[in-house]
Amino acid sequence: MSHFDHAAASYDMEFTHTRIGRHQRNRVWDYLDTIPKGLRILEINCGTGEDAGYLATKGHTVLATDVSESMLTQAKAKNKNANITFQKLDLRGPILDVPKTSFDLVFSNFGGLNCLSAKELQNCLQSLDRVLAPGGQMILVIMPKASLVEKGYRKWKGQSKHYTQRFMKEGLSVQVNGKPVQTYFYSPEEIQEAVPNYAVKSCIPTGFLPSYFEQSIDKHAWLFSVVFKIEGVISRSRLFSRFADHFLIHLQKT
Repeated sequence: MSHFDHAAASYDMEFTHTRIGRHQRNRVWDYLDTIPKGLRILEINCGTGEDAGYLATKGHTVLATDVSESMLTQAKAKNKNANITFQKLDLRGPILDVPKTSFDLVFSNFGGLNCLSAKELQNCLQSLDRVLAPGGQMILVIMPKASLVEKGYRKWKGQSKHYTQRFMKEGLSVQVNGKPVQTYFYSPEEIQEAVPNYAVKSCIPTGFLPSYFEQSIDKHAWLFSVVFKIEGVISRSRLFSRFADHFLIHLQKT
């Protein structure tokens, strides 16, 4: 059983359909709208299938995968009529039994790859390289080490040790629906180093507010409105990627 099976039923309510969740996902979708139509896409960590459904509406052919059977059940129910194939995939094992160069793009949203240690991440990305066509691309959304909002919040709460653990190779135990999930954080440079035969096409922040701020939005609506507007401006710059809640990095095989 996956650590995320227990989170599947409530994931959309607790993140996908929240204001912070929608805000960050819209930033990702805006970027996905810039890629050519009709690509063969392998989505890893597809969760409840929100992104797979969107990609299918844009004319892409999607193989959506996840390690969690419960997440896949939710994703299939949400996308009954879409041109999407679903398959279980554990990124710590063999990637897929498919011919080489089966896909044009590998896509991973919202930190699914942060569940892998540095060595596991390198093995995973290099294995994914095998199924990408020449000139193939990866668009990955990752949680960085140096989140500025997280740093300030943990310092205010007297939990600075919790923040500094983001920089340790052993990772940080994060609670997901009351279950501990070992989580590792990566800078944009570390992602590129894992696949040195890829060039960075773009790297942008997708948002700066962690999802646990959602419960504070109603009390301070005006403040969050200002924050979202500021995010919209600075999210155009690669310089802020390493300080965000998530960043999007777009890599292309050279």
